[in-house]
Amino acid sequence: MSVLRNIQIGASGLTAANAALSATSHNVVNSTTPGYQRRSVQQSTSIPTSVGVGMAGRGVSVTGFKRMGSDLVMQQQVAGEGDYARAMATEGGLAPLEPLLDETQVSGPHSALTAFFDSLQQATQDPSDSSNRRVVTARAKNLGRAFRATSEGFDRTLQGQETEMEGKVDRLNAISTKLAAVNRDIIAQDGPADLLDERDRILKEAGSIIGATADLEPDGTANLLVQGHAIVSGANARTVSLTDDMQVAIDAGKGSVVVDADGELGGLVDAWQITTDLRETLSQTAQAFADAMNAAHAGGFDRNGAAGGDLFTYDAADPAGTLRFSETIDADPDLLAFASDATALAGDGGNLPALSAVEDAGLVGGKSAAEALSGLTREVATHVATARADADTAGMVLDDLDQLQANLAGVDLDEEAANLMMFQTAYQASAKVVQVNDQLLNTLMEMV
Repeated sequence: MSVLRNIQIGASGLTAANAALSATSHNVVNSTTPGYQRRSVQQSTSIPTSVGVGMAGRGVSVTGFKRMGSDLVMQQQVAGEGDYARAMATEGGLAPLEPLLDETQVSGPHSALTAFFDSLQQATQDPSDSSNRRVVTARAKNLGRAFRATSEGFDRTLQGQETEMEGKVDRLNAISTKLAAVNRDIIAQDGPADLLDERDRILKEAGSIIGATADLEPDGTANLLVQGHAIVSGANARTVSLTDDMQVAIDAGKGSVVVDADGELGGLVDAWQITTDLRETLSQTAQAFADAMNAAHAGGFDRNGAAGGDLFTYDAADPAGTLRFSETIDADPDLLAFASDATALAGDGGNLPALSAVEDAGLVGGKSAAEALSGLTREVATHVATARADADTAGMVLDDLDQLQANLAGVDLDEEAANLMMFQTAYQASAKVVQVNDQLLNTLMEMV
């Protein structure tokens, strides 16, 4: 009977309008939810039915809810997050080194080195003056302290970088497990728009941590890859770990595969390696300086006529971290071997030129100790500036991608308000169709 069919048509309109109102309401309340993509109801004309003289319509069918964002843009966002996060992590990881190596810091090794050689130059005026000798011992003691403090600063920086890397790995493993669970839920559900939002949020965070690639499957699940190696494949997640030398490794079942990570982990690995190399140069500088000073001092004689002993001591396993001025000479400045002859007069400073000459000697790769320390300062500044520039560039690209996705999938509250009124009107009209045809049906029934 056509009246019953009309009621069914009206009912389908009610269902469609209600679904549209539901989607619009969902959009409104999630307008400030990070990563949310606007929903749109997908509907189509229901398959008509034959009525003998032709085909009669059967109303409308709701086929699903569509997220309005672009998966391609999302995949580019995942990659962009990795580029930006790597540069930021490198800059942040190296930032603590800048004050350590600041040449203007009085307590730093560069200033202490300059002050030490200045004291030797001052001692040439009167090598026998006890006050001049005491200044030399005080400056030498400060120099050792400056190297040790700088070395300790490097160690703290390395420890901080390692702790942060371990935290990032733990977080990555947690969200990888979560992504695998989301993949399982996506497969189990029909039209899981909210799950796809969660999937995208996880992928972006993973991209920020390790610079992964998002590989999307037709069923909506996502694989998480790093250099072609899967961290997440469907409902399965693999464990990521750090090697002893702070490289990122993925569990491959039979052993682990080391990968060149991007993202925060990649930036922290870069910062850790740079810091390790710089610390090694600092130690080489401390050792070469101490050896050169000890050799020059051994060529002279103290006020007692004895050959000079070692001015500086250190542990070969950690020269910069253990460099110290001789406690024996510090207690008795007369043991400073300024004279060039064991029988020289009290004012003999013949060995002072040899001691002072160490200042300009090529000790580390042909560079003087001061030049080597200045090189450390410049290298840190260069790395930080490069990372900052890379972050600015990557940040602009990421901002453009975020804006593009927002234009495609962002919620416009004015538009949603208009949609609410439109769908409300559609709902009322469909209800009127049902009401009118119900009245017609009642009239027909009364005529029977």
